[in-house]
Amino acid sequence: MGYSRASKYRLEIKENGKEQIEAFVWKGRATLQGLVQWITEYSKSLEAGGSNEHYSKSLGYIPYPVAAQVVNQKTGKVVVSWQASPIQLIEG
Repeated sequence: MGYSRASKYRLEIKENGKEQIEAFVWKGRATLQGLVQWITEYSKSLEAGGSNEHYSKSLGYIPYPVAAQVVNQKTGKVVVSWQASPIQLIEG
């Protein structure tokens, strides 16, 4: 039989227009560069033609991330965090 093992880190993101925090598994090293890359790719996936376009359509808007943090699962300590600028320029 196989076994399951909790990941070392989890990613928590706050999206604009939503109250709840979304949680994802974080794989690899927890760095600011990696977090910014993930946010950028995820944001693009929410736009027209992206793999998560259906999510945006169901909400009626694109829920771009406004804050994110990578948390150590064992200790609960925030390893790295990111906050969106109050003014975001979206290329389109």
